[in-house]
Amino acid sequence: MFNVNNSNKENLVGQPIDLQLLLKLPAYRLHMKWDTLPENLKTSPELQSHLPCFEHYNRPDREVHIDGPPPSKSKCRACKRSNQ
Repeated sequence: MFNVNNSNKENLVGQPIDLQLLLKLPAYRLHMKWDTLPENLKTSPELQSHLPCFEHYNRPDREVHIDGPPPSKSKCRACKRSNQ
């Protein structure tokens, strides 16, 4: 089974990766592991929406200021407003 703490491309060959396990990761942690994931998971819209929102994260030209790590795109208030 996929081990989040010990994942690199060599270790992931032939191992099943549970999408639900990846969705439980904090957004910044998923971003750190993104390059080690297989392409079929990277194309998942659900997983892509769980990546951090760097578009609205502490930008000086916006009225958005977020303390701490960036939220996932699915939890970003500015992203939600723009999608409505």
